[in-house]
Amino acid sequence: MNDGLKRLNGILQLHRRDHVHAQASSQVLLCQTQNRKAVEQDNFSELKANIQDMQLVIQRGEDAAVQAKIQSYICLAKKVQKQFKKISKNTRSPDQESRRVAELLAEAVAELEKN
Repeated sequence: MNDGLKRLNGILQLHRRDHVHAQASSQVLLCQTQNRKAVEQDNFSELKANIQDMQLVIQRGEDAAVQAKIQSYICLAKKVQKQFKKISKNTRSPDQESRRVAELLAEAVAELEKN
């Protein structure tokens, strides 16, 4: 019984530490979300400007410039896609934190039931 209570106390200490970590993670997640939105806005602005440049070149009928603008757009689109993938990988959902706390509590209950 004492082992179970000690384990539960240890898990509660971990929970408190995880709670503090979760709060910090929530702040990081908020910053990441804001950063992601800023990156998205910048990228879409770049894409929009590139498309507008391409439209102007097409209207002027400059074939060589059209090819250059198309290549520029393709490179920009690839860069944007890489940035989105990178940002998506780095974001961590708050559900992962909740799942960890639930697992720790389940372990504590199982340990108490054994004794």
